[in-house]
Amino acid sequence: MVKKVILILSLAIILLFFLFMINFRNSSVNISAYSVKEIGEDEIINNSDIQYFNNMRFARKILGYRIDSSCDDFRKNRMKIAFDILKNRTGIINFVETQTESDIFIDCKGYYENISEGFIKTGEGGTYSVINAGKFHIIRKGRISLYKFSDNCNTPNVEVHELLHVLGFKHSDDNKSIMYNTSSCDQDIPADITDKIISLYNIQEIPDLVFENLSYNKGFYYTDFSFDVANKGLRDAKNITVNVDYGNSMALEIELGDFDIGGKKTISVKNLRVYGDRKIKLGIDSINDLNHTDNNIYF
Repeated sequence: MVKKVILILSLAIILLFFLFMINFRNSSVNISAYSVKEIGEDEIINNSDIQYFNNMRFARKILGYRIDSSCDDFRKNRMKIAFDILKNRTGIINFVETQTESDIFIDCKGYYENISEGFIKTGEGGTYSVINAGKFHIIRKGRISLYKFSDNCNTPNVEVHELLHVLGFKHSDDNKSIMYNTSSCDQDIPADITDKIISLYNIQEIPDLVFENLSYNKGFYYTDFSFDVANKGLRDAKNITVNVDYGNSMALEIELGDFDIGGKKTISVKNLRVYGDRKIKLGIDSINDLNHTDNNIYF
C-alpha cells in the first residue's frame, strides 16, 4: 500500500514537472529609443497664449550670447543694455557673453527695409531650434539680426523686442507693449511677459522622468507588457534603471541608460513569470528627478 502511494506521488511529481517544462518560457526585454525631433514650420502655433508654443523656455536660466563682429560698438552696447533690462526686470534670467558656443547669436549684417509708408524694419529675432519635451517647448538656439539703423529712443526697445522673440514671445495687439509690431519710445515690457518668464524659469532644472502608454496582458503564469519612459524635464538623465517588482521581490531590472531632454524609450517585456493575480510594480530608479510621484505605476 505504501509503495503504491509513493508510486502515485512520484508520477504526480513527474507529471507536474513535465507540465511546467511544457509551459516554461524565457523572459525577454526589448528596448527601442526615439530621437528628439525639432519642431517644424508646419507645427500648430498656440493662438491663445503670449508665446508661440506652450511653456517655451531655454533649458537653463543662465544663457550665453555672442555678438558678431559685424556689430559696431553702438549696437553692441544697446544689445548688452537690453540683456541687463530683462535680467533686472525678471530677477531670474541672466545673460553671459561668450566667444565660443552660445545660446543666442547676434549679428548686424542686414540693412533696414521700408515695409510700408512711414515704417521701416530695424531688426528681427527668433528661435531656430525648438523641441517639444512634453511639459516644455525647449528653445535650443536663438538668433537676433540688428539692422544698420539707429532709432531715437534712449532705451534699446528694438533690441528688447527681438530678445523677447528669441524667448518665444509673439507680437502683441497692445500698442503700449514693447511687443507691438511697430516700435515707439513710450512702449514697455508688460507684466504678463515678466510674470511668464519668472514662472517658467523658476522651475528646478533637473530631469523629470515619467511612465507613459502602459499596456499589458496578464496570464496566470506569464505576463506580457510594454511601456514608455520619457524625460520631460530640463536636464539630461543619466544611468536610468526601471525595477519590475512582483509581490515582495524584484522580478526584473531593466537598464535604460541615458535620456536626452525630450528623449523617450519604449520597453517591451515578454513572458515575465508570475504566480496568480498579484500586482506588478514598475519603478524608475532616479534620485535626481523633478517629480517622484509619477516614477511608479502598478498593474
